[in-house]
Amino acid sequence: MKTANFRSLCSPRCRHQHCRERGSVVIAVLLVALIIISTVTLYLRSAVQEMRYAERTFALQQTVNLAEMGAEHAIWAINNDDWTSWTGVATDQYHISYDANTGETVTVYADVRSSSEVWIASSGVVDVSGKGVEKQLLMKLEARGLFANGLTAREFLRFNGNNIDIDSYNSENGVYDPVNNRGDQGTVASASVAVNSVTIQNANIYGFVATTGGTPILGPNGTVTGSNTPAGVSVDQSRIATDFYAEFPDVTAPATTGAASAPVSGTMGTAGTATTYTASDLTIKSKDTITVEGDVTLVITDDLDIRGSIVINPNSSLTLYVNDDISIAGNGVANMSARPQNFLIYGTGDRNGFDPSYSLGGNAQLQAAVYAPHADITLNGGGSSGVFLGAAVGNNITFNGHVDFHYDESLKSFSPDSQFRLTEWRELTAAADRLPIESGSSMAALSF
Repeated sequence: MKTANFRSLCSPRCRHQHCRERGSVVIAVLLVALIIISTVTLYLRSAVQEMRYAERTFALQQTVNLAEMGAEHAIWAINNDDWTSWTGVATDQYHISYDANTGETVTVYADVRSSSEVWIASSGVVDVSGKGVEKQLLMKLEARGLFANGLTAREFLRFNGNNIDIDSYNSENGVYDPVNNRGDQGTVASASVAVNSVTIQNANIYGFVATTGGTPILGPNGTVTGSNTPAGVSVDQSRIATDFYAEFPDVTAPATTGAASAPVSGTMGTAGTATTYTASDLTIKSKDTITVEGDVTLVITDDLDIRGSIVINPNSSLTLYVNDDISIAGNGVANMSARPQNFLIYGTGDRNGFDPSYSLGGNAQLQAAVYAPHADITLNGGGSSGVFLGAAVGNNITFNGHVDFHYDESLKSFSPDSQFRLTEWRELTAAADRLPIESGSSMAALSF
């Protein structure tokens, strides 16, 4: 019998060596296949999980973007006082909800009951696999005051002369009184990084000094103190800061289409009425007087020269927009309302083609708020007549002679353009902090 076909005759129960080897190979292949299948399964599961995490992470980021978009929508409505498409849920409280894209919802609530601060709650929701992912933001905005400090210079602030006193008061409490209406908020500041940006010399500052890095220069008799300064301390270091920062937005004059030409004497305006006047150059001669009645806006495209006087009657106001130089001398401007905010001076010229120069003096006390970030402002005084009550913002500010300055604290949040700035931004992550933003009436019932 031949043995060549012996292997083909092996049964499943064959115990020969070659059969055992063949069985081992099959088992090994099965084990490898099982390992590969398990690895691929785990990889696929991990990949799916990572994809879900990535999708959720993207959705969470998108919800923040949506909530911020809703907040910007509210800020625009607040600054423009335009609530078209919003629902008024209560007095000065508004609610809106809309789809930004498919599966993306924005809901916003705005509370503008206060003229000094407003609240915005905003929500962004993104649909992920049939479930909504949400982020909520709560923001506080405050009125963008142009006069947060008494005196603010973009560049240099100089006090030349002796016996210059800087302090504060609040015109809402009446006229300045060194005993009954005097505060220690006479803040002076410079946004320049120059080491000599603030030269106090021998001035007495009852308030604060702020610079953008430089140390203020004081003379032998210069002081920086406050109500809480220890006795015997003439320079209170706790009232000097070197981390000051400020923005100086430009001001644009209003349109003058149909405005009347400004008179050089007589009466300007009508009691109880808002009136706009315009002029190229305006000069008030030494023997002339202009009396302001009502709310008067005067737009001057070139220079203003006051040698005579302007009298702002009680319950009246004068707002000046001047593109170039200002000179106030003679009897100056008599603000009979005793409120600096009723005499506003805005400098609209910049330092590209113009180098505006303001010389502010006169025999009367100057009660005004001056915002001219591109103008060099000089305050001139002599004897006991140099007194400036209010606030000023300029490029360079210089005091010559004896000029006392009293910052009106009521101007700190004064925002004539009703613009607001963001002061608080918070993401509501804790369950206890979350708000019922989807319901306007529920939000209106809350207090912030």
